Amino acid sequence: MNELSERLAATAKGPATKIERETFLGFVNDPNSLACLRSVLSHPAIGPMRVRLSSFEEMLAALGAMRSPKTVLVDISGEDQPLSALMRLEHVIEPGTRVLVTGDVHSVGFYRTLTRNLGIREYLPKPLDPVQLARDLVPWAMGNEPRVDIHRGGLLIAVRGLAGGVGASTVAANLAWLLGVETRRHTVLLDGDLLAGTAALAANVAPSSGLRSALETPDRIDPLLIERSAQMASDRLHVLAAEEPYTEKCTYHHGAGHALIDALRQRYNFIVADLPCRVFGFADELLGLANQNLFVADLSPRGVSAVQAVLAHDQGRSAASHVAFIRRPHQGVSRASIESALPDHLGRAVIDWDKSVRIASDLGRFASAKKGPFRTAMLDLVKNIGATMETSPL
Repeated sequence: MNELSERLAATAKGPATKIERETFLGFVNDPNSLACLRSVLSHPAIGPMRVRLSSFEEMLAALGAMRSPKTVLVDISGEDQPLSALMRLEHVIEPGTRVLVTGDVHSVGFYRTLTRNLGIREYLPKPLDPVQLARDLVPWAMGNEPRVDIHRGGLLIAVRGLAGGVGASTVAANLAWLLGVETRRHTVLLDGDLLAGTAALAANVAPSSGLRSALETPDRIDPLLIERSAQMASDRLHVLAAEEPYTEKCTYHHGAGHALIDALRQRYNFIVADLPCRVFGFADELLGLANQNLFVADLSPRGVSAVQAVLAHDQGRSAASHVAFIRRPHQGVSRASIESALPDHLGRAVIDWDKSVRIASDLGRFASAKKGPFRTAMLDLVKNIGATMETSPL
């Protein structure tokens, strides 16, 4: 069967009007999905978006009375014959319209029928997940197509401090520890700074020369090199970090980061990359490959401004984004005071940073191993990135 958009050409009637087509229009039939879509599509790079609450019949009538948007999201949940219902779209939308579908059917076969036989561009099962929407819907709503990730295997989470010394390396190390030790998922903590990185120190393991070797000779990157270079912090947590002298000149070959991540994805479920605040070379390539971004900033007006700036700069990236605000002792800024300054789709957490966190970091220990506010906030981050706990919290 031909793609849905191609079959529409045979049924289109009359000349196209000169009315400008909307970029995106969405229809859902339940309030929870409507609220989720509106929060995700409030991204500053998208601008005002139209999402309506309507039944399938009301959606057909609305589309039939207007010029089709470039991309439309339709809701087939509750339809007795969802495939037959979708065929009725032929008569109300124009050729070339990109159709996205949401529904309550959870079946791989159904997904394949929609995307391979009917030409549906994406199927989003309910209940809608903000992280999935940010990855799979936002690019369509912006008039682009989602980045096709040909990689299989682990997810790359880029942790980036928006100022020096804000605590991003500690957050990255503890996130990796929770993923590897508490969720029992194979995890590697990757240091994106060959000269001044602290990932090895944070995990109390020895740095390795293997990372520099891999980046200087990417053709040598293979599972055996990864096995020799990654240091074990626990049975399911490894650390891949270098600590090269400042006097040494490290030659980075563009594409080496891509080759390294390809190899790591085959071995690990999660790759937590600790990136410097200024990204270039290796770190910049990692940022471009990330499935999810975690920005770390102080809970202050300056920190909020830094988050806004980096979101504006990275607005073309399709990776889901989260922000962790570090709240120092006696800091008077509350979380409520910053909520209105950031987009609703942005996952966020506030981490209380007391003396015990700093001491644990200095000693190469994981502060999230002990019960307390820091651990609670870090567990929220684990949930935000989509990992589930296999052991009970302390």
